Amino acid sequence: MGKIEQLQTAIDEIRAVCNRHKIVLLGTCETEGIYGEITIAEANPENIGWSESKKQLTNKVENTLTYTQKDYFRVLGIGDLNQ
Repeated sequence: MGKIEQLQTAIDEIRAVCNRHKIVLLGTCETEGIYGEITIAEANPENIGWSESKKQLTNKVENTLTYTQKDYFRVLGIGDLNQ
């Protein structure tokens, strides 16, 4: 199993916990250069303050490269919104 698959397994487990507790985890402020901020919100689209939140809930590990050319991984959001 490769690194990205290992990370995806962990994200899948976190997603299950989020769904059980009816919350979502959303990365915020990346455009402002703040890479460590995570919003924890109720999994209700009406209670999340921005319209793009559904697009952020990818639940998918992405491989990104930085200026140092090292592998880094990210996930934009974890969990599922209640419909």
